[in-house]
Amino acid sequence: PSAEELNQMMEQYIPPQQAATEGEIITGRIVAISDLGVVVDIGRKSEGLILAQEFVTDQPLPFQSGQTIEVQLTDEHKEGYVVLSYQRAHRKRVWTNLEKAYHEKTTLTGRVVDRIKGGLVVDVGVRAFLPASQADLRPVHDLEEWKDREIEVRVLKLNRKRGNVVVSRRALLEGDQQAQRSKLMDTLAEGQVL
Repeated sequence: PSAEELNQMMEQYIPPQQAATEGEIITGRIVAISDLGVVVDIGRKSEGLILAQEFVTDQPLPFQSGQTIEVQLTDEHKEGYVVLSYQRAHRKRVWTNLEKAYHEKTTLTGRVVDRIKGGLVVDVGVRAFLPASQADLRPVHDLEEWKDREIEVRVLKLNRKRGNVVVSRRALLEGDQQAQRSKLMDTLAEGQVL
């Protein structure tokens, strides 16, 4: 068979790739970083581009060539590239993780980034509110000293539409305290001298 016939035969055996749709999160590999943005190979005829505006910070880009990242497809095109969004994919992943932590009552680690009226702001991928009453087992009077601390929290309330997350450190501490109390009660026996 000729080369053309071979190609046709091979194409029959290669499963057609599902075309990704707008809004879908896909994995790509960074091929270049330019002034325009981050160029990503997404396994298509044309490469994707995360626009530089997504990273308007004084920090250097958190990526390097060859790295694999998750991006969200948009329906935009710029200079022959499919425009991708890293931030939207990241936000979607963060919210999925928060919802999972909320339903499964798992622990998250966050950094206290701000002191506001009534409590603290904890970065758990998004800005979450930690009410002062939920910071510790006993009332905390000086919340200012908590800034920049890494703490473990549990999600109390969540509203994805509004972007609201309320977390508690006290819920975790109470759980630990309860477990220690139960352990102690198991080791105590009547008439035992302590």
